[in-house]
Amino acid sequence: MSEELAIKVIEAINDRDRDLIEPLTTEDVQLRLPIGEVYYGRAGIRGFFDQLEKMLPDLTLAARKVYTCEHFAIVEYEAAGHSPKLAPKEESMGVLILELDGNGRKKVARAQLYLDTAHWQTLTG
Repeated sequence: MSEELAIKVIEAINDRDRDLIEPLTTEDVQLRLPIGEVYYGRAGIRGFFDQLEKMLPDLTLAARKVYTCEHFAIVEYEAAGHSPKLAPKEESMGVLILELDGNGRKKVARAQLYLDTAHWQTLTG
């Protein structure tokens, strides 16, 4: 179940389907980035996707490996997309850790996104 959920999250990101993210997350979901940014709740997640789509409108994630347990999923991914700020195609790697809620609903309660912070600053700065 954890692996299916992780794949659905990646598919929703690739499809830019914010409505698909909602049933996969708890109402008080948190998305944390290593640069100290935290997005709270489903509205916060939508805001992050809005920002991400402006920076990399054709972003595509490919799950290289998915590791799962009862209460979490770890997705090792490769990402590619074009940034309006930068001419060449952007490529990067990272890890997305999805912590699932403890109520047996198998929804994402907290997501920790590990990425190249210098690269992220180039895109956002």
